[in-house]
Amino acid sequence: MDPKSAYLKGQIETSSPAQQVVMLYDGLIRFCNEAKSHLSGENGDQLEAGANAVKRATDILTELNSALKHEVFPELCTQLSNLYLFFTEQLSQSVRDNSAKPIQEILPMIENLRDSWQKAEDQFQATNKGE
Repeated sequence: MDPKSAYLKGQIETSSPAQQVVMLYDGLIRFCNEAKSHLSGENGDQLEAGANAVKRATDILTELNSALKHEVFPELCTQLSNLYLFFTEQLSQSVRDNSAKPIQEILPMIENLRDSWQKAEDQFQATNKGE
């Protein structure tokens, strides 16, 4: 295993579930930005590279969706699942149209969700430091 993979594996294994969700969102944002760059023509109008980045982003959305605990928070999970489906549809639309516009429209929502998870994790850590 290369050093980068070993480091990432160690980071994942020692992270809380909320930190793992934040890491997934970080990857999702990174792949959305990569796809946006390729599909906007900033990197030579590379549809194939953009499609590959979209696939990786949709794989992360699938993972986020499968991790939802509907039995614990059914209403919240349904809303998040619907958002993930919407994001997936927008990402697919961006490839079909060879356009970054659908990604530009969803990226702020994804970033807000990521920031919300990070704030929740920060509050959890702050609360548990006093114990």
